[in-house]
Amino acid sequence: MIDALSNPPLGVSASAAARPASAESFTQALARKSSRLTAANAAEAGTKAERLREVSGQLVATAFLLPLFKQARSSAFKTDLFGGGFAQDAMQEKLDVHLAEAIAASHRFPLTDAVVNHLDQTA
Repeated sequence: MIDALSNPPLGVSASAAARPASAESFTQALARKSSRLTAANAAEAGTKAERLREVSGQLVATAFLLPLFKQARSSAFKTDLFGGGFAQDAMQEKLDVHLAEAIAASHRFPLTDAVVNHLDQTA
């Protein structure tokens, strides 16, 4: 009769073959793996929420705030009293985009919050 300890299966050390299988160690390993998966899912959910907030902010900035800025700049109250010349004309659109994104990304802009809530419910 061949002893299992003297000839352990390939890839298994003799000390590992000598240890009896323990249900408690399996349960601990399962719990440890489960907690890692739960932490990874929570991190992914946080990433999803952040991504949803970012995309909603871009949508609000592009679809609502930029047209609002454009309309305000071309209104009847426009004056050249504080005009910045060529530099202002060249950079005004970039400034508007930056301001629109900053406003939409702020955590106090209710329109962005409404879009986030709507997209989160439909997703």
